[in-house]
Amino acid sequence: FTPGIEQVLKAVWLNNAEFASFVGFPVIFLFLSKVFISLKRWIKWQPKASDGLMLALLMTYAALNLMGQTSGEVQRLWLFLTPLVVMFACQAVARVFSQQKRGIIELVMELQLITALLLMRFQDFYG
Repeated sequence: FTPGIEQVLKAVWLNNAEFASFVGFPVIFLFLSKVFISLKRWIKWQPKASDGLMLALLMTYAALNLMGQTSGEVQRLWLFLTPLVVMFACQAVARVFSQQKRGIIELVMELQLITALLLMRFQDFYG
């Protein structure tokens, strides 16, 4: 480990790739679409209540990336971010898909969240 900007950039790349693969790339893409919508509202000074929570999540995520001392194994350390990511991804689903398809997509995303919660509860992190 050699501290410096190069190490931080490598860790940011690795940690984000690992977190995205753990949560699921489709969920991350839906979440990112909601991020852009929320940021656009903030730029126009017309935020909704959920946009405040989104801003807090983004600031926490940025702080974890830039000031965290982790390089890898973040899927279990950043697990507490997963419910918020899934919640915002579900909001994006409501905007993108029709009513018929929305139920199926939301079910898949809820199953993804349940999988993450079961991993948190039953995975042997120390064995």
